[in-house]
Amino acid sequence: MSDKLTRIAIVNSDKCKPKKCRQECKKSCPVVRTGKLCIEVTNESKIAFISE
Repeated sequence: MSDKLTRIAIVNSDKCKPKKCRQECKKSCPVVRTGKLCIEVTNESKIAFISE
């Protein structure tokens, strides 16, 4: 069994506050930090979603 912990990105749309958004979900995502596109925020809705 692997000793590494696996992180899973979950974006709860009920807790997403577009007016107060500083995109913390995008900044703290380990996949995004490696340079891959994982969490997107559209300009129309301003609500984050996971694109895989």
